Amino acid sequence: MDQQETSLGKLLLDTPAFADCIFHSVANISHLNTSTQIFLIKLATFLFKSELLFMKIQIQGFQNSSLKFFLLNNLNSNSPAALHLACIELFTMLIVHRSGVNFLLEHKIWQVILYPDVHRRPKPISVATYNFITKLVWKLHEYNSEMELIEVLDHTVKPILRSEYLYVPVLDTESDKKFADKIYAQLNALLAVMSDVDNYAPVNNVMLLLRDYFLIDQVIYGIFEGTKNKDLLKLINAFLCRYSYGLLRHLLFDKEIHEFCNKVTASHRNYVVFAIKKRESFIVIDYIIQYNIMWSGIEKLHGNKFDFPLTFEQNEETGISFSNKITIHSLKELLRLKDHLNPSQTGTLFQSLHYLLEVFISCDEAGQLVLIESPMDPEDLTMLTHLLNALKMMLKEYNISWYENVEIVSIQADLLNLLKQTFLTTKHVVQVLDMLDICMQKFLSPSMTLLVDINSTPSNTLNEIGKVILLYTQHEDWEVRDSALNLLKSCTEIAFVKYNPLQKVIKANNLIIIAAKAALTDTEFYPQCTALRCLAAAIKINSIWQEVLITDPYFYYHLVYILKNHEDGMVRTEAAKVLTAVYANQKFEPRCQSKLYENMMYVAIDDLHWEVQLAALYFWKQAIQQHFTNRGMLDGKFPSVTFSKEKRKIIVLNDREIQRQLTGIMNNLADIGCLTVLSECMNVLHNTMVMEQAYCIAKELIEKLDENKFEKMIESVASQPDETPSTCTDKVIYKSMDVTYETSEQERDTVIDDILKENQGDLIMKLYDNYDEIKSEKMDIDAGYCPRKSLIGPNQFLESFRSIDYSSMIEGKKKFNSDCVNSFDGLLDEMLSLVGIN
Repeated sequence: MDQQETSLGKLLLDTPAFADCIFHSVANISHLNTSTQIFLIKLATFLFKSELLFMKIQIQGFQNSSLKFFLLNNLNSNSPAALHLACIELFTMLIVHRSGVNFLLEHKIWQVILYPDVHRRPKPISVATYNFITKLVWKLHEYNSEMELIEVLDHTVKPILRSEYLYVPVLDTESDKKFADKIYAQLNALLAVMSDVDNYAPVNNVMLLLRDYFLIDQVIYGIFEGTKNKDLLKLINAFLCRYSYGLLRHLLFDKEIHEFCNKVTASHRNYVVFAIKKRESFIVIDYIIQYNIMWSGIEKLHGNKFDFPLTFEQNEETGISFSNKITIHSLKELLRLKDHLNPSQTGTLFQSLHYLLEVFISCDEAGQLVLIESPMDPEDLTMLTHLLNALKMMLKEYNISWYENVEIVSIQADLLNLLKQTFLTTKHVVQVLDMLDICMQKFLSPSMTLLVDINSTPSNTLNEIGKVILLYTQHEDWEVRDSALNLLKSCTEIAFVKYNPLQKVIKANNLIIIAAKAALTDTEFYPQCTALRCLAAAIKINSIWQEVLITDPYFYYHLVYILKNHEDGMVRTEAAKVLTAVYANQKFEPRCQSKLYENMMYVAIDDLHWEVQLAALYFWKQAIQQHFTNRGMLDGKFPSVTFSKEKRKIIVLNDREIQRQLTGIMNNLADIGCLTVLSECMNVLHNTMVMEQAYCIAKELIEKLDENKFEKMIESVASQPDETPSTCTDKVIYKSMDVTYETSEQERDTVIDDILKENQGDLIMKLYDNYDEIKSEKMDIDAGYCPRKSLIGPNQFLESFRSIDYSSMIEGKKKFNSDCVNSFDGLLDEMLSLVGIN
């Protein structure tokens, strides 16, 4: 339903007649099916946004209507999840106007919505519940309705104030869990209220009432001391972070920033000391992480104008006794700080992680690497795992420059030294290789000489990386091979323009030849795909690519074979991308090119994986561009003159000559199957993405023809100028084998008679001899043979495209698919609610 201000849907909903119709429809809502009930409630929610319409339905008897009782009866855990959520959203909508708030206060709706077990319901319901309480509390604060505000807060706080933690000692985990379940919902509701504090006035009654009227501080600290439940302790941490900030926030607006910083620091330090005394490291780490995340948002809102004093007292030294335990937990929790660190914090944290990494890289007094032969303690290996994860996050998410953090210069060397240690597990090796990959992409060492001359000698670090790739691309674990090939792909991409000396490293270690072998023979699909991506990156570097072709002259045939016959769609997709890159940057021999066209036509139309079809369609887009370029088009336009391969001289491209060139292009595209592919794919109704991609390519082709006023093929100029040799070869190869080609009846009969007259044994031998001529020494090239499809001509293609509204067809298909998805989601919600799964 379109709910924009100027939409027809909104204008319709605002009409009194439509509102009366909806109110009449909901009179018997309890007798309808669940989907209809939800639909009517959502319509009523939209109508109740208008205070006028809400007052109107109240006058018509809403107080005693079946709708009111139906809504109240479905705010419990026995209602279907989607229906429960719709009811909460309706009551939340009433908070926007005074009449709605009065209705909620009169019927004490918050007592029905916020019940102790609401946190056990599906997350959308619990979130909607906390959102309702938050909006109601702050709306009452806005209206200065203190008595009503106390009443709402009292219902929210009462289970916390009466918690068994304050009176009964916790003896076992089961009791702890039972006590915690009774206050989860209320604590989450209070947390939601305080998380919204920045949207309201500096001084507010909500925080003061919680502190002075309900004395919430003492209660929360009492519960903190009594529980060992991790989830509850984390919730208390979040609560206290927001609570301390909310109480002191008014100082920011009184321009007492120094006083604000001092009090925040004191509050923070007191709680950290209090948490350390509990002797649970995760509490301290979680609190610090949550505090950093909160202050990241505050700094974005108020700017970087805070100057906090640094303090460290003797009591805080207790944290040192946690040793490895607190280090491991800290490293694990650091991932939560993603997107919440400023540049200064990023630099400090990276330095700390870097020096911790050096603990695992032992060196002697002379600075030489010492290999650790003895096995590592399991706790140390766990620490290394989390350390590498944290470092990876830092390297990937933040732009750490070498002139601000000098440690970044040596990170590559440290990682390479770490790889030489014998205690690393497969997981650690994969982590290190992935980090080296990121370093190569973002943090190459600043050696200016390497940027100037391709003949410069690569640095020792680059040579080491080449040896590492060579070693690990032949590792027995496929995860390691995959990471090593990813590193090779990055190096190859960088070697093309950014860091030319890497080409010497790649060639010296025959890395692309190894990748080519992996692309053809690796038994695991993921490293095979990555190897194919390496090849796609290497095709642009001619000196490297030629080594692959020298090593395996039939390599293109092997790729075509994989494209057609490989069992995994992901591998076929990458093979299609490699062949497309070869088509755009290298040369095919005519026979191989004909095989390529044949198989690309097959996979674009008949492959069962849409990713493969899209990759093949991109190939045909490149083929169209190539044919236009071969005919003289530059930057989408024909120049005034061009060189003709047919006439071997420069010719003037007047209107008649352009029409001849376009005729030749369309004939060639028809002969290689391009027009057939586009036509077939635009009518693939089961896949919208394939339809849309084919339509975009066809539309771009038609636009080029229209720009040059090309309407249709004219018989008098239908001859094909500058026909490419590959096209001619295609015709010779398939003319006697394909009955779909438009040949005369006499010629076709002659071919059939020749076959019938031939001795059967001789015919088989001739077919075998012809087959053997183009067979690879290692692989059956023609195993990828595809049945030839009937090719459509240029005029048929143009007429079909212009007569069918493909754009509307695709949009209709998209709308149909989106409706199916939404219906499926609703059905799934109902099914889960029926079986009691939250």
